[in-house]
Amino acid sequence: IILLDLMMPGMNGFEVCQSVRQQYDSYELPIIMLTARHQVQDIVRSLSVGANDYLIKPYNEQELIARVSSQISVRKSWIASRENERLRTEISKREALEQELSVLNAQLLQVLDVSDELIVLLNHGLEAVYMNVAAKREFEDLRGDQTPLLASQLFNEDLAAELQTCLRDPEILPRWLTTSGRLPRECWQCSIRVFEESGKRYAALLVRKIERNEAHDPAVALNSLTRELSENRRKINQIEGALKQLRVSQVIEEQSLNVETTSPAVTKGGVANDEVKARIVALHRLTLNLWERYAKSSKAELAERSRCWRVYIDGTTVKTRTFDKYLSIKSVPDKPRWRAVVRTANFVLAQCQLDEVDRLELTQHTESVEESFG
Repeated sequence: IILLDLMMPGMNGFEVCQSVRQQYDSYELPIIMLTARHQVQDIVRSLSVGANDYLIKPYNEQELIARVSSQISVRKSWIASRENERLRTEISKREALEQELSVLNAQLLQVLDVSDELIVLLNHGLEAVYMNVAAKREFEDLRGDQTPLLASQLFNEDLAAELQTCLRDPEILPRWLTTSGRLPRECWQCSIRVFEESGKRYAALLVRKIERNEAHDPAVALNSLTRELSENRRKINQIEGALKQLRVSQVIEEQSLNVETTSPAVTKGGVANDEVKARIVALHRLTLNLWERYAKSSKAELAERSRCWRVYIDGTTVKTRTFDKYLSIKSVPDKPRWRAVVRTANFVLAQCQLDEVDRLELTQHTESVEESFG
């Protein structure tokens, strides 16, 4: 708060008040005029140039304290009002993100449930945290009231042991094997993909039922495995991509309703250093490059479909100005929207059938950025 005399050498109180109001409004920085001039036109002019109140000298001390307290109370109310508005905005963003997540999960579950293969997702403790409709139907007699089921209850010893080995293996690579099914003449062709998310390791298992004779014919088995390899990879990638999208909810909680707060672990005064910016740019460029190669689509399409960036029309040209800032270190903001860059990369991982080399490279770049922000 400013207590401002009207009669001063150099600049008078009216001029000082006008100068202050060019930078601060009446709520941000209250001004009380203190002067011996008591003409009505002086009071009117003081209020018109931005003064919050007017007190005539000589003044009573208690009256001055009361007027100052009143202006401070008004300012506190203004600050609270702005904070409430910010919270309402962030809550709206959170609700929008949760709605997007709900739609995405519903679409994913619909895709997985129409598959004839058994799809089971197991956590690091070999507990089945997800089963599609085909898997639920297969293991209906085991489900009962016990949840979740363990891998040792669902599968034979060989497959359960292989899942345990995969989850312990530090080199997370796809595994393929054929094992006996639950019926005498039935075999299972299984593909296992292990991946980490939020510091936890998961195993995605796809099982295709085949006749035992087909499994023992090397030519038939090879042709069948080749035919199913591409489809199985696509489905596993969908599971992995969906889990990555679940991080939207975790992001909201971590930010305490502040969508783009940066981590002090890698910033000084909230400012990202050049090394961190370089990692963000490298990830963003790689994401765009892979999207254009595999999806055969444009940068604007990626920005719009990932729902992480604003896309608008300027005349007849589609603009992605915010997206473009993260393609060059010079234009990356000091407080970067790194989570949007990561979510865009996860979107490409989920939507594009990348080969193993490109998928590994993109995953490593994503993890590098995430590790930078602790």
